[in-house]
Amino acid sequence: FARNDRKGVVFVIARSAATKQSYCAGGVLMSERWEKTLMKESHTQVKWLDKLEFVGTDSTKHSLVMSSQDEENATGLKPSDLLLLALGGCTAVDVITIMRKKRQAVTGLEINVRSEQDENPPWTFRHIHLEYVVRGKELSEKGLAQAIQLSEEKYCSVKNALACEVTSSYRIVEGE
Repeated sequence: FARNDRKGVVFVIARSAATKQSYCAGGVLMSERWEKTLMKESHTQVKWLDKLEFVGTDSTKHSLVMSSQDEENATGLKPSDLLLLALGGCTAVDVITIMRKKRQAVTGLEINVRSEQDENPPWTFRHIHLEYVVRGKELSEKGLAQAIQLSEEKYCSVKNALACEVTSSYRIVEGE
């Protein structure tokens, strides 16, 4: 894989299957310390409760209940909806962070996420659309468009992990 060090230098990294060691282009053995800066590990856990009900715990020990959506089990979030919530949450963090750096006075953000899924297993997502509704005073439309583009193309790990088409649109609501 490749890594950009933010100074315009791209390092090509390879991992030897035999030795489990990583090398930069040119065959230079990387230090273990430097290698660990390239990847970030995360650990989550899903435990079965009863019937088709589960509790999921994230890497920071926050939990939520998930379940099938039939009459007997509809006590928690639908697992596939969690993917849509993760996408919305991931890009929301990015957009607000970027807009703050641009000194934009955002007072509200809602992201409506709509999707199309196959009707049969494995119910693959075919298209996801994000509608950003942003509130604030004298917001820069260009700045908002850039923030959304940066999130979707560079920063949002959830969006970049999806294989389906993801589109977006936005509305600015002038106000407080």
